[in-house]
Amino acid sequence: MIIEIIAPSGFCYGLKRAIELLKQKHAEGSSLYYLYPLLNNEKELQKIIDEFSLIKLPRIEAARDIKNGLVIFPAHGAKHDDVAFLKKHQIKFFELTCPFVANNYQRLLKETRKKYFLGKKDHMETKVAMSFGPDIIPLYLDVSHVGSLDGKNAIIYLQTTLNKEEVDDFVKKHFDTPPEISYVSICPEPERRIKEALEASSRNDLILVLGSKSSSNANKLLSSLKEKRHALLLSSEDELKFLPLRKYSRILLTSGTSTSEAEINEVNRKLEALVD
Repeated sequence: MIIEIIAPSGFCYGLKRAIELLKQKHAEGSSLYYLYPLLNNEKELQKIIDEFSLIKLPRIEAARDIKNGLVIFPAHGAKHDDVAFLKKHQIKFFELTCPFVANNYQRLLKETRKKYFLGKKDHMETKVAMSFGPDIIPLYLDVSHVGSLDGKNAIIYLQTTLNKEEVDDFVKKHFDTPPEISYVSICPEPERRIKEALEASSRNDLILVLGSKSSSNANKLLSSLKEKRHALLLSSEDELKFLPLRKYSRILLTSGTSTSEAEINEVNRKLEALVD
């Protein structure tokens, strides 16, 4: 069996940067608290919690009990009301916001036209964007909208992990007059992974996408690949033992942006051991 690991894989730039910043803050000796998951991968999140001794806050108000520490916000950003609460009570905090995501928020805040924000309802980026003020009109990709929307003299900003096709489909379905769409909101990294994996798919019999079932980009990668080849989402290397691996001569490994290179390498080692 030949195993191919596609590039790019592993954590995206935003998460790699966030983890380096976490290392710096951890080295300073303060206790680190978090309110929201730092990434959409339960297994990788637990590794980070263990490595940096992160302490979960059940709610923002619990931060008032912090004596010597700071609250860490994820790469998706920090909600305005959470930041305001911490500032009011003089509680230290640190944002791990991905620069690409932060630039998207800055453009959204500076926008003077009628503005919409399109994302998945429970995604952290959507929650952060909607916390900036009532002048931002929410649109949810995964919730039904009744009636047509007015796009005249308006612009839509986007959750960075969406793709152009699903955005265009949404606008075509829900707007009589199409608004301007801020395509620069879309992070190029997930699309690049899809492109590279699709190009490699023709020379492989099975494609394993490593990532969490809760990860938007991992599921998008999976659905794109399923159109071309037999593809499966793998949440853990433990799931390998349930697969009929010997029937495949070539296997392609790729991942969502919330899966580390260490996890990919571990899956690769388990694959080699199982078919040896």
